Amino acid sequence: MKETGDMTSKLQFDLVTPETLLLSTQADMVNVPGVEGDFGVMVQHSPLMSLVRAGVIYVENDKERLGYFVRGGFANATPAHVTILAEHVLPLKDLTMATLEAEIKAVRDSAEDSQQAKQDIIDALEAVRPLI
Repeated sequence: MKETGDMTSKLQFDLVTPETLLLSTQADMVNVPGVEGDFGVMVQHSPLMSLVRAGVIYVENDKERLGYFVRGGFANATPAHVTILAEHVLPLKDLTMATLEAEIKAVRDSAEDSQQAKQDIIDALEAVRPLI
C-alpha cells in the first residue's frame, strides 16, 4: 500500500470513560492489556474486539509515549481506528504514590468486585509503582 501522506500512517485513538471522552488523538501504535494477553495495534490492523484487563495502555505517537492505567474495559480496533471503553482511567503522568495508595484502598474497600477481581486490580496497580 502506497502512503499518500502522514494521515495514512497514523491510527485514530479514542479513550472513553463512562463520564467523558478522555483522549482523542492520532497514534503510531497503541499497546493494550487484553484479557488474553497484551497486544499492539497499528494502522491497517485487522478488526478486533477484546476485553481489557487492569493494566496500562500505552499510546505512542512520533517519539512520545503516554501511559494510562485502566481497571478494565473493552477495546475495538479497525484498520484506521482504536477505541477503548474503560471503566476507570488514571493517566500515569498524574499518578503519585499518594494517589496510587488511595486507588489501592478504594479497590480494597469496594463492594462491587469479587475478591479475585479486586486482587487482580491491586496487582496491576502495584505493577505501576515503579513507573511513578
